Amino acid sequence: MASEDSFLVLVHHRGSIKRKTRSGVKFTDKDPLCIIVRPSTSYDDLVSSILLKLGLDAMVAGSSSRPAVASSSVPAYEPPTQSVASPSFAVDLRGNVGDEVGTGEHLPTSLHCATPAGVGDGLCDDPDNDDVEPDLIADDSGDDLGANGLPGQQAGFGARDADGSAGMTEFQVGQQFQDKDEVLLSVKTYSIRRGIQYKVIESDYRRYVGKCYEFGNGCTWLIRLSLRQRKGIWEVKRYNGPHTCLTTSISSDHRRLDYHVISTFIMPMVRADASVNIKVLQNATAAYFGFRPTYRRVWMAKQKAVAVIYDDWDELYNELPRWVLGVQLTMPGSVAVLQTCPVRVGGQLDESQAYFHRLFWTFPPCIEAFRHCKPLVSIDGTHLYGKYGGTLLVAIAQDGNSNILPVAFALVEGENAESWSFFLSHLRQHVTPQPGLLVISDRHNGIKAALESPDGGWLPPAAYRAFCIRHIAANFALTFKGKDARRLLVNAAYAKTKVEFDYWFNILRSENPAMCDWANRIEYSLWTQYSDEGCRFGHMTTNISECVNSILKGVRNLPVCLLVKATYCRLAKLFVRKGREAQAQLGTGQQFSQYLVKCIEANLKTARCFTMTVYDRDNSEYTVAETTPTGSFSLGSYRFSDL
Repeated sequence: MASEDSFLVLVHHRGSIKRKTRSGVKFTDKDPLCIIVRPSTSYDDLVSSILLKLGLDAMVAGSSSRPAVASSSVPAYEPPTQSVASPSFAVDLRGNVGDEVGTGEHLPTSLHCATPAGVGDGLCDDPDNDDVEPDLIADDSGDDLGANGLPGQQAGFGARDADGSAGMTEFQVGQQFQDKDEVLLSVKTYSIRRGIQYKVIESDYRRYVGKCYEFGNGCTWLIRLSLRQRKGIWEVKRYNGPHTCLTTSISSDHRRLDYHVISTFIMPMVRADASVNIKVLQNATAAYFGFRPTYRRVWMAKQKAVAVIYDDWDELYNELPRWVLGVQLTMPGSVAVLQTCPVRVGGQLDESQAYFHRLFWTFPPCIEAFRHCKPLVSIDGTHLYGKYGGTLLVAIAQDGNSNILPVAFALVEGENAESWSFFLSHLRQHVTPQPGLLVISDRHNGIKAALESPDGGWLPPAAYRAFCIRHIAANFALTFKGKDARRLLVNAAYAKTKVEFDYWFNILRSENPAMCDWANRIEYSLWTQYSDEGCRFGHMTTNISECVNSILKGVRNLPVCLLVKATYCRLAKLFVRKGREAQAQLGTGQQFSQYLVKCIEANLKTARCFTMTVYDRDNSEYTVAETTPTGSFSLGSYRFSDL
């Protein structure tokens, strides 16, 4: 291994001299000699090294006549003698990575190459030829050759390092790779790590040749790999390295840092957490490679990584109807409504295939459990982050023990009047036929249109609607700035009596009468607790829906079939666990839920401070006295319709 003080001497021994060039005199040579020189090397040692390389006793044209001492020449890399194992990479989704071929503008173009028909064996490597070819390739471009370069870096993942050549790994003749995917990723990673651009000269199913972007203009880097058919492996046949060129431009991105390379790098992170943020992956990639890829490229890389880990996105769409049908056969009572769109080819309807459009589904335990829950549902929509996007609509209920219960789901194209009508109509038909139901939601126009539809079954008195106060406050804050005004509006909404509501609303009016005018445009029964007649059961927000959205955050990044399967598996575990808890409570003789028991005990503890005395039995009138540490005083007479 050469030290950091070593440098490279290029010996031109069979070329020509160009005069009157921009830099004075230049030498041209198709096959220059590369000699590693150290500060301790004498002139005689240098001459001996040159003659030894040439294998003849001749004068060397273009060599320096001065002793070989440290000069302005840049340090160079001396390849180690032992072979270096290639880095291990994950295989692409379909087993092929698009080979990048340099065009006239040196822009990468993806090619998926198959075995061409009628190609003679003379164009391919001899499968029986396992001889190692020379590791230097002559520069046949005829361009001027310079002696400036940068030290190499290890061909593996890691941040760029241009501070020396020690410990850097180069390709070796005879180095082997399992398949072409590994070849492409290794060459790309090598180029990225050094911050050097290269172009692909030849790429097919048996050969891959690439050379430096500055080949013939100051650099001789070139690599040639071929497929050994007998062993089914790829092998480095020729290698001319390391790079001896300087990076001519500074960029925050690298052409070879494509989404194939990024997906291989981020694979462990996506496998550990499918919901990992794109920004996190982008920052990790930039820290590792020294280049910052675009957000779109990292997003594409994540989708490919998900497909490699979990399966192809399109195939899982095809699997969804089969899986749903299997659930309906094994679990009678399951509801699944699938809507598709027709496929037209050349203006003609293709009945053999269809596009996925919408899916509504629920399970029998959810339908049965809702009969014992509070007569309200919280509905909300959340975006899907997968390859094809979409929106997940959910309906959430709450049982008597304050446990959150998802009762229905739908996959739709987005939140609009048609998609919400699709979801709410099937929700009403299959899950929530009870009269007097309350629906809590945000103020989305699609929800409004679906609930006000005459044939939807959601008009009063069959059902009622209430707004989430958190969304009301967010809309309020868009018009009126300041946290104090927003807090006053929320306090007024949570007020349980009209007196308390008027108190907070009057303070809000004193701050700005326009605030009260804004709130008065919304019916009080839709956003205040005191006028909801108890239908809300204290639920002022859609937080129970947001909780389920956060639970499903990870699977929202996966293909749709896996998302549907996740709802089935998690609900199965939920009902098994809650069933065991309920059986244990019944076994101990408990009649009420734990939450209700706690409420009764708290009320009894508070009620010990009051004394009730019958005042008029016929008219159900009582006197109530409160006992305090300072004494007793009467709270007056009250009439009760039932006690």
